[in-house]
This record gives sequence, C-alpha cells and structure tokens, in this order.
Amino acid sequence: MMGTTRKAIAVPPWSMAVAAMLAIQLANALSVPVIEQVGPAGTAWLRMSFGVVFLWLIARPAIRSIRRKDVPALIGLGVVTGMMTTFFLAAVERIPLGTAVAIEFLGPLMVAGLMSKQRKSLIWSALALVGVVLLTEPWRGHIDLVGVAFAVTAGVCWGLYNGSRSTSATASRASAASRSRFRSRRSPPCRSACRR
Repeated sequence: MMGTTRKAIAVPPWSMAVAAMLAIQLANALSVPVIEQVGPAGTAWLRMSFGVVFLWLIARPAIRSIRRKDVPALIGLGVVTGMMTTFFLAAVERIPLGTAVAIEFLGPLMVAGLMSKQRKSLIWSALALVGVVLLTEPWRGHIDLVGVAFAVTAGVCWGLYNGSRSTSATASRASAASRSRFRSRRSPPCRSACRR
C-alpha cells in the first residue's frame, strides 16, 4: 500500500517580506488614533504586548533553547525594540506618518549599505536621504524638528537592531528550534508507509 506524504508549500521569500511590510504599515496606521488616547509610550506597550501574544500563538518560541549567557543580549534586543517603537510613535504624534516612516527607514538602509561588500550600495542610502529631504522640505520651515529627531532616533535604534550580530545568533537558534517544532506538529511521521 502506497503512503502519501505531505509536501511543504514553497513560499517565495519576497512574499514574506511584502507581508511583513504590509503588517508593519497597517499596525502603524492603526496606532495613530491610539496615540491620542494613551500616548506614544502606552501605544508602544500595547503593540509589543499584542506582538508577544501573536508570536506565541503562531511560532511558539523555543524558550528552553535559550541559554543563560544569551539573556543579556535578548534583554538588549528588547530594550532597543521598545525604544525604536516608542520614538517612532512619538514622531508620528508630531509629523505625518509617511514622513516618519521614510526617516526611520534610513537606519536599516544605512546599516545594509555599510555591511554590504559593495560600496556602491551606499548610493541607495544617499538617494534615500535626498528623498527624505525633498519629502520633509525643511527649507519651508513647516517641519517639526522634534518629530524629525524622534524619527531619526527610531531609525538609529532600528539600525542597532539589525546590526546586533550576537543577538541575531541567539534569536536564530530559538527561531530554528521553533520552526522545527512547528513542522513536527504539522507533518506526521511516515513510518512504514513511507518505506514501501
């Protein structure tokens, strides 16, 4: 008797990136009215709290795979993430959402350019900076400099988040263990049916 096996659905990497960007921007848009009620810090706390719940329900992080020496790096990652979210929402309170997003994105874009082996990649960072200047139009004097400073600080935090290699290695181990456990729950063992 021939057994049937479940094949994993191949998901293009770019589609996951697009889904992540849509989810982030949707969360940013939904955060705007919440800021008026509980402020930037309160909104950041709510976003991160709901994020923990969704992560636990979907990915089930392998907490037991985290070693004691990994805890400081993970705490640092949490602090940077919290500061990034809080400063960004503080910027959104003062300047338009699109402008805040554009300024904040300079952080990870600059890190990607600096970490790239090809220095030509910095050209894209420079073009993005020019685009942000044209978007904010500082020569007109209508831009809130405090809001821009908050957005820049959020971008710096985002750059630190991406540039933390030790934290990324720790998170990768936990993420790999979570994916392995997730696949084991969805894919039953073939046993003798797969051997025939």
